[in-house]
Amino acid sequence: MFEKYENKKNEKISKYSTIKIGGIAKWIVYPKNITELREVISISKEKNIKFFVIGNCSNILFDDDGFDGVLISLKNFNRIQKIDEYITIGAGFNLFALNVALAKYGLSGLEWSYGIPGTIGGLVFMNGGSFSHEICEFVDEILILDENQKLKKLKKEEINFQYRTSNLQKCVVLSIKLKLRHEKTESVCKKMKECYQEKLKMQPCDKPSLGSVFKHIQKDGEIIYPAKIIDELNMKGMSVGGAQISTKHAGFIVNTGNATCNDVKKLISHIKKKFEEKDMHLEDEIVILGK
Repeated sequence: MFEKYENKKNEKISKYSTIKIGGIAKWIVYPKNITELREVISISKEKNIKFFVIGNCSNILFDDDGFDGVLISLKNFNRIQKIDEYITIGAGFNLFALNVALAKYGLSGLEWSYGIPGTIGGLVFMNGGSFSHEICEFVDEILILDENQKLKKLKKEEINFQYRTSNLQKCVVLSIKLKLRHEKTESVCKKMKECYQEKLKMQPCDKPSLGSVFKHIQKDGEIIYPAKIIDELNMKGMSVGGAQISTKHAGFIVNTGNATCNDVKKLISHIKKKFEEKDMHLEDEIVILGK
């Protein structure tokens, strides 16, 4: 069905996910351009096959039973073009590689994203951030396929960026134009290193995870950090099977070696129940993708 495109069939998804969990994906397809992407989406819709667009799978919890459809990877959407302080990047560009490229170009602004194991497309899609920054601060415009597969350019003002979300949920982000600022390569590299070292200190980067599991809570004008409450509730280090609330950062759930999707979901459910007892509602920052 998808044989004419670069693809993998009946592929184990756990090796793609940063938490190393997941069963078998019926198809993973790697379109090389917009034409192929449109074709893959059209076939999926015509055949009533579930499809989901993926980047680096750094915030997706895949089901133990796998995904009975097609995962569409944007890894081939990886072009980069610099004009003055503007840079246009394909959605599939890895953030580690992007930061290295930006340092060489002498462009500053995204150093805070060095160490996030995702892609620029995923970061924009969910308005990701770190160190009090969000990617929306730097977006000038993006190229998308809308839900009707029409190609559109959206200026920043047309995108409803909010905390860890946007109005792009029914679209496919293809490329992003960012406005950064010129700075010496040595200075950019120094900031990148400082941000990365801080992440290593604060986060369990040595264990498979999906990053922050929950969004911050906004209640009565106050921002509440779930990790702080989890810690206060003495749940740090709690385990269900191979899934554990990180002893280093309570906002992370790590795979200690043999965690399943169900282990993680049970742990998430337990945490949410404890928050509800304190009249607080937790929202997932991760995506849980069922079969």
